[in-house]
Amino acid sequence: MHSGKFDEYGKRKHKGAILISAILWCICAIGAAVLTQQAAEKIYGPLSWKTHLIKRENLALEAEYILRDWFTYSVEGGSLLAYYEFEPGSGAKEDPYIEYPEDLLSELRESAEDFMINAKIIDQNYSDAFVPEARSMDISRGMPSHFEIEYQEASPDICNIRRFQLRVEVSSVLRQEKPLVTATGIYVIKDVEGNMTVLPLYTKKQ
Repeated sequence: MHSGKFDEYGKRKHKGAILISAILWCICAIGAAVLTQQAAEKIYGPLSWKTHLIKRENLALEAEYILRDWFTYSVEGGSLLAYYEFEPGSGAKEDPYIEYPEDLLSELRESAEDFMINAKIIDQNYSDAFVPEARSMDISRGMPSHFEIEYQEASPDICNIRRFQLRVEVSSVLRQEKPLVTATGIYVIKDVEGNMTVLPLYTKKQ
């Protein structure tokens, strides 16, 4: 009779030990999963952020290249700027933004829907009314001017120059962050024969 009680007690004890072991195993598994997640966040978190920054910068550079290529083709092909606009004292622009085809950057935008891409070409021969906006973007005024190309045994060539800035702003749709802004300074030179040449000077981040 005592033996039956001991057997029943032993069975309960055995079941209890199995239950405790199962609970401990679950706790260990949960702990391991948490540690694995934390380790993954430490490893992949910075990598994800770096990937984000690289993608954002690449988008800015691609947009700048596409817009500059269009601007160069249009100017040097003679379809964008008039000759009289190169003369010193020619009228300043009330609206200095140069329009470009709406679909010019559509393919690039579609390839990166988690980013917003805003690009502008600005004529630096702007009027006083545009000064506050120009200051907010740190764009100096650049009026048309002459410059000479000197030769050793010939009279100098007098060329005309105009100044523009190409600005690209890329911001994240999903993250709250300061957008990346690139500014490219561009000179357009008109020689004595009327040929126009686009000369990019620099690209800086803001």
